[in-house]
Amino acid sequence: MEQFPAAKETQPHGPADLTDQSTVFLMLEELGIASMQRDWLEANAPESDDCKDAAEQAEEFFDDIANLFLGQGGDDRVAPNGWAGSALTKNLREAVCAYAGHDVFENVDDETVVRRTLDAYLTSLKLLTQQQEELARSGTKMSPAEYITLMIAWSGVFSGSRKALELSAPYRPTF
Repeated sequence: MEQFPAAKETQPHGPADLTDQSTVFLMLEELGIASMQRDWLEANAPESDDCKDAAEQAEEFFDDIANLFLGQGGDDRVAPNGWAGSALTKNLREAVCAYAGHDVFENVDDETVVRRTLDAYLTSLKLLTQQQEELARSGTKMSPAEYITLMIAWSGVFSGSRKALELSAPYRPTF
């Protein structure tokens, strides 16, 4: 039997560079997919085995991404460039507090900052999805630019490529 070299897509990837906005964009996108799948199953098939599995998967994925952002993934999973952990959290504190107009993270630890910010991202994504559903009911399609702009905003503050969180009005979570 002829052997073919493994396709590049199936090769294990190196440690995630959390300063690379594209990498963070994909991480947040995967978290969003897991969260939306859980939400859909909870709303439409709450008694199914898939619902429980999706909820567990979404929670595990959320925890894993939070830990990676906190620098708890190890050098084999996160590029050791000094961004994960306190530097990333400092950027989140500054960006989110400026966005909210007040110190929403007063006297909270870094883990709480990361988790609350991830929750806010998921809220933004839900708001966008609700807007998309409303438009679809009226026979209108949402521009893909809306989603991309939202993802660029969030991946920008998590990766440090943006110092400010800027979101369109319909997709703004409250803190």
